[in-house]
Amino acid sequence: MTLELNAEESRLVAEVLKNYISNLREEIVKTEKHEWREGLHREEGLLKEILARLTLDTVCRTAGRTFANATLSAWFLSEAARNPSLIRFEL
Repeated sequence: MTLELNAEESRLVAEVLKNYISNLREEIVKTEKHEWREGLHREEGLLKEILARLTLDTVCRTAGRTFANATLSAWFLSEAARNPSLIRFEL
């Protein structure tokens, strides 16, 4: 699926994701049932990956570097798959 966003839309979606992830962290801390917590952790990971891709795409598009975007996206996702701690956001 492809979704084209302009700079303002990208900024807004990134902000919404950051806020949701922050709230999700609070929910994870409060969740007692292990199975639910695991599901919330998976959701958090997916949302962080989406936010990372959105952020990287915005930076590359702003710089006008479509090729760099594809190259960096592929590199980042492969590195993140090997080292999930790379996907960290200060909220």
